Amino acid sequence: MTETTAAQCPVCSQTRTRALFQIPDATVWRCGACDFLFLHPQPSDEVLRRIYSADYFLGATDERMRAQVAALKTATAELYLDRLASEGISSGRLLEVGCGDGYFLHAAEQKGYEVVGVEYSEHAAQRARSKLVRGEVRVGELSQAGLPRESFDVCILSDVIEHVRNPRGFLLSVRDCLKPGGVVLIATPSTDSWSARLMRRRWMEFKTEHMSYFNRRTLESLLVQTDFEDVRFFPGYKMISLH
Repeated sequence: MTETTAAQCPVCSQTRTRALFQIPDATVWRCGACDFLFLHPQPSDEVLRRIYSADYFLGATDERMRAQVAALKTATAELYLDRLASEGISSGRLLEVGCGDGYFLHAAEQKGYEVVGVEYSEHAAQRARSKLVRGEVRVGELSQAGLPRESFDVCILSDVIEHVRNPRGFLLSVRDCLKPGGVVLIATPSTDSWSARLMRRRWMEFKTEHMSYFNRRTLESLLVQTDFEDVRFFPGYKMISLH
């Protein structure tokens, strides 16, 4: 495929980009300057609304499987909370953007955090609220959530940054929500991973609702550009079953 200036890279803002291959309902592009992968054009709001249906976050269609999914998500939340604790963070005000059904918020609240969630899906937000005692969940995008500036000690972005239209603007909004010295924990699929290298264009993370595909270099670059310091990388872990 030939070089084109039709798409601007969301990370380095260069236009030395080119279309790589098609996935269902979208095209994956690569930046020739920084190697970032992204969708262009992005799916419409209507397409995303159809994808983020009432069942999107459930992960199963029957009650037995839903119970298993709930247990696995809770166990994954515990892994992330343990990671924060290992960095000396075990209390304070915690914001989760893209909180889904609220398993992480529930686990964090039980450990003593004061929690607030932001969720695009009203269906998921309702389920998240039902799990909390004192915490709250707001529906919509972070930039429209009306949260006060510099009011959170930690922000969780678990499998969310790949979903946002403007990752730079999104991280700036996250930065505004954090207190000085606040921490953001990001979990996202990486194009550095063995699965991405092995499966290439058949990688399971190439999907319509994933608009950005980071590796270590591009994510670190964007974090530095948005005034985050002391960036650290760790292997990502999730609890899964053979199902």
